[in-house]
Amino acid sequence: MRTSRTHPLQIAAIQPQQGFGKIGITFCPGKKQPGAMTGGRDRDLGIDLDAVQAFGAAAVLTLIEEHEMRALGVEGLGTQVAARHMDWLHLPIRDVPRHEPKYERLIHHSKAPKPKSPNDHGRHS
Repeated sequence: MRTSRTHPLQIAAIQPQQGFGKIGITFCPGKKQPGAMTGGRDRDLGIDLDAVQAFGAAAVLTLIEEHEMRALGVEGLGTQVAARHMDWLHLPIRDVPRHEPKYERLIHHSKAPKPKSPNDHGRHS
C-alpha cells in the first residue's frame, strides 16, 4: 500500500515560457484507492497538500467529477487547499464513452495517428 510517507507526492513541472510561472502536474492528492490497478493508495490529504504548497503552487486545479472525489475520499480537498492559502479551481471533466459519436467525428477528421484497436490507447509503433 502506497502512502504519503512511503511514496511522497511527485510533482512534474512545466514552464510554458521563461519568465512565466510553473505548472505542476500530479495525481489527486490524498487519494484513497486500495484496489488501484497501479497499486493500492492510502494517501494523507494534508501531507500531500503540504507538498503542493512547498512546490510553490498559488492554486490547485482539479478536473475530476464530484463522484470521483467521493470515491477517492478527498471531499475536503477544497477546504484544505484554502487553509493553505491557495486558490481551488474545480473544473470537472465529465467522463464520456470512448466512442461517443461527436468524438468519433473529431478523431476521424484529425490528422493525428489513429489507434490500431480500441485497446491500443493511442500507442503507435
